[in-house]
Amino acid sequence: MMRITTLLAVFTGLWLFWPGAFNFSLAEERNRPTIDIQQATHIVLERFPNARIKEIELDTEDGRLVYEVELVTADKQKKEMHINATNGNIEKIEHD
Repeated sequence: MMRITTLLAVFTGLWLFWPGAFNFSLAEERNRPTIDIQQATHIVLERFPNARIKEIELDTEDGRLVYEVELVTADKQKKEMHINATNGNIEKIEHD
């Protein structure tokens, strides 16, 4: 009887925890950028030609991956730009 109880506990644990582990790995896949840092740089320079990029950082914002880019435009304006790392859309441009 003890052996059956132990087996039942093992199978119950696998049934409960295996789907969670599987979903975790799928979530990791979804949290990988499809736009790389060079593509993000290109998007910035298309919008602001001759800008100087001070910093690019991959971050999560409201559950989405975004590149946060600090830059100085050709006419010396400081800006922060957020680029969606999945589709390349510019989500925000802030003036400092």
